[in-house]
Amino acid sequence: MSTTITTTPSSRAFISDNMAGASPQIAKAVAEAATGQVLPYGNDPFTADARRRLGEIFERDVDVFIVSTGSAANGLSLAALTPPWGSVLSHPDSHINHDECGAPEFFTGGAKLVSVPGDDGKIDPDAVPAAAGRRAGDVHSVQPSAVSISQATESGSVYTLEEIRRLSAIAKDAGLRVHMDGARFANALDHLGATPAEMTWKAGIDVLSFGATKNGAMTADAIVSFDPALAAELAFRAKRAGQLASKMRFHAAQIDAYLTDDLWLRNARQANAMATRLGDGLKAIPGTGLLAVPQANILFCRLPQQVTEGREADELGGEGGEDAGVVGLSGKEQVREDERRGRPVEKEVVPLDSGAHRAGDDGSVAVAARGSRLSGARTHGESLVFGGRAELIGGRLPRECSQVRDMSSN
Repeated sequence: MSTTITTTPSSRAFISDNMAGASPQIAKAVAEAATGQVLPYGNDPFTADARRRLGEIFERDVDVFIVSTGSAANGLSLAALTPPWGSVLSHPDSHINHDECGAPEFFTGGAKLVSVPGDDGKIDPDAVPAAAGRRAGDVHSVQPSAVSISQATESGSVYTLEEIRRLSAIAKDAGLRVHMDGARFANALDHLGATPAEMTWKAGIDVLSFGATKNGAMTADAIVSFDPALAAELAFRAKRAGQLASKMRFHAAQIDAYLTDDLWLRNARQANAMATRLGDGLKAIPGTGLLAVPQANILFCRLPQQVTEGREADELGGEGGEDAGVVGLSGKEQVREDERRGRPVEKEVVPLDSGAHRAGDDGSVAVAARGSRLSGARTHGESLVFGGRAELIGGRLPRECSQVRDMSSN
C-alpha cells in the first residue's frame, strides 16, 4: 500500500526539525554559488569564507571539514579520536547509539560504543571514572578512548557549562578525548546564553560536530576541530569517506550564509521560542502535562486519555495499557486509504531522525521514555516532539499553538 504525505498552508508538523525548509538566505547563497567557475574540493572562496567565519565565532584558529550529514560528522570525528580497539563512552539514548546504523563503529574501524547512564539524556559525571577505567590496559578488552556528549541532548535537555567542564576534566584525567554532537548546537547555545567558545574548547571539547541542517541549512554540517594535530587525519578520513565534495562551494555557501548576520542564532532563538510557546499551549489543555520544561526545540508531553480514545487511538496505533494517554504529535498528515472505512484517514507519522518511534506494519509503536527504550511496545510511551510546523492528530491543539511559525524562518 503506497503512502503519501499531503501538506496545506495551514498544516503544522512537529515530527522533526528536518521537515522544515531552508532559510531563504541560504537558498539564495546556493543559487549565487552556481555561477562562474572556482577551484574544486574546497579550494574555493566560499569554503575559505566559511572557515574564516567559524574561526571568528569560536575565537581561535580551527580546522574545518564540511560534510553532508551529521552522521558523517560524528563518525569521522570519533574515528580521529578513537582507535579500532577503543571505545566511546556515550549516553544510552544518544544519536550515535540509536540512530546512525553503526556508523561510528564503521568509521572507527570497529571501536565499541559503551553506554554511560544519566538522567534527562545527560551522562552522569559520577559514572564516568568507572567506565573510563574499566579494563584499561587489558589486551583482551576494548580501551576507553573518548567521551561523546550531545548538546542539546535527544531528550531536549542542555548540558550546563559547568557540566561540560566537569565531564571534560574527568575524561582528560583518564586520558580520554571529548567529542560533542552539536546537531542542535545553536539551540543549546541560545538556551545557555553562552558563546560558542565557552561551550566547546574552553570547556574541554576536542572536536565538535557542528550542526546546521536542522536549523535552516539544506545539506551541510561541519566538523570543527580544536586540536591541530588531528587536521591531517581528518582530511584523509573525510576524503576516504566520500565527504570531500568536488563542488564543495555549494556546501560551503550554506555554512557561510548560515553564519552571516547571526542567521543561525536567530533561527535557533525562533525554534526554541516556538517550543516554549507550544509547551505553554499544551499546559492549557486540561489533563495535559509536560514531562520536562523545554530547554531547546524538543519537548515531551502527556495527553489526556480522551484524546487518544476511539478514532484517534486507532489512528495512533495504540492499544492502551499502562502508558495509554502518552502520545506523540502528528506532522504533515501521512494519508492512506483505510479499506475498512473506505475513506482517507490520518495516520501516525514517525519522526525521521529522533529514533523515538519505531512503527511496525500493524501500526504498533515502540517509543523512547526519557532515559529508556520500550523495545517492541505496542502502546504509546513518552514521545519526542520537535519544534516546527504541526498540529496534533485530531486537530485538538489550541489556536495559538496551531499557528506556530516555521522554525527555520526568520
